[in-house]
Amino acid sequence: MYRKFFLIICFVIILSLSGCFIKALHPFYLKEDVIFDDIFLGHWYDQDSSRWEILQHQGSKGFLKGDTLYPAYRVRLIEGRFKDDFIVHMFKLGSATYLDFYPDMNDQDGKNTDLFVSHIIPTHTLARFYKTNDSLIYVKWYDEEWLKDLFEQRRIKIAHETVKQGRYDTSYILTATTEELHKFISKYGNDPNAFKSSWEAKPEDQDKEDFTIILRRNNNAKD
Repeated sequence: MYRKFFLIICFVIILSLSGCFIKALHPFYLKEDVIFDDIFLGHWYDQDSSRWEILQHQGSKGFLKGDTLYPAYRVRLIEGRFKDDFIVHMFKLGSATYLDFYPDMNDQDGKNTDLFVSHIIPTHTLARFYKTNDSLIYVKWYDEEWLKDLFEQRRIKIAHETVKQGRYDTSYILTATTEELHKFISKYGNDPNAFKSSWEAKPEDQDKEDFTIILRRNNNAKD
């Protein structure tokens, strides 16, 4: 129950500057990387019984320069009485497929005042996409703790801002250009430690892949 609640909270704070996932001000994808796979469309439910409604996003020009139309998805996450919408672009680098999530600030059902929304800085988050078959998909977000380790070990140099949260917690916002983010993913995107629960207290739990959503198709859902 605790892990379910924690995961829901992490999704909510994608809209803010809080932690959990790797966040960037600019898209992670280049226009030539963008793809569209119909298998992602439809109604799904995850391991915590949250519902995912995924449609094609109509008329998306993406977040890159120019007037080119980029295929995208509109993803609606429904957990009880909570509902959040995201614009998602799928892209491919080498043999790996990724998802770029961005909150749809224009469709939040008036849950927040204009003053509150004006204080929120939307960010892009990065996930790996794995399709097992037509009815089973894995979405794995890159853990910010992994990014923090890369910075502390001085293994990477990429433009970012450090945001202090409280007395001890630190969050990172990548401010690098899309081209620089592209190089970062190409070099480190296949690191298996990117998904591990390095912050788990028990050593036996540290090999778990945290922030992994297992989506199973809901064939009984009505459009």
